[in-house]
Amino acid sequence: MECRTHYSLREGIGRTAWKLKSGGSVTIAFLGGSVTAGNGASDPEQTSYRARLSQYLTDSFKQTAFRFIHAAVGGTDSVYGAYRLQSHVFRTCVPDLLFVEFAANDNGRRLPSVRAMEGIVRHARTLNPHMDICFIYMAKRSGYPYFLKMGRPHVNVCNHEEVAEHYRLPSVDMASEIYRRMASGSLTWDMISEDEVHLNNDGHLLYAQLLEAFMSAALEAAPISWASFMI
Repeated sequence: MECRTHYSLREGIGRTAWKLKSGGSVTIAFLGGSVTAGNGASDPEQTSYRARLSQYLTDSFKQTAFRFIHAAVGGTDSVYGAYRLQSHVFRTCVPDLLFVEFAANDNGRRLPSVRAMEGIVRHARTLNPHMDICFIYMAKRSGYPYFLKMGRPHVNVCNHEEVAEHYRLPSVDMASEIYRRMASGSLTWDMISEDEVHLNNDGHLLYAQLLEAFMSAALEAAPISWASFMI
């Protein structure tokens, strides 16, 4: 990851950054599985990472009119995500920023995973050529031994990163950050989850904080002028 952080900015979220800085309206969509839906949180619409990030943005950019699209379905992988992108994400409006989270649910097979994630990117960019897209990689309990042995996150993350790198999309690697903290002794899996992947409130809070750090860095790195996106 860039500069030993938990995220890679690549080409960033320029259009979203410009709209956030200039005011107006911004639509952000979350496409993913059960973690993004908020499973494990005491109140998915209040204490999930998705809800917390939404509140953070609303509080940070009071001049902006936000719309958040909840397009997460528990137990679904990137293949199903690609099939339902248009009906679940673009059903009522066109997002400015799309978060995509399927690393915890994909089955480890490279070709279907890469094809599906690329399909999501290409379809989304067809519907909105200027859309910003960010991949999110969630940790899972069984991924930690693999990280210790191989020095890299589980195979689904590697597959998704292949697509992110090709299209120069930013990505937030929650998985590797969680595993690094577990290796250092500052975190245990039981502190953030009671099963293989679903988070408790503390886990959702940690994920939200990691995403907030990414958003802060992405906004700071964005060019001052994005007039070319004013269409």
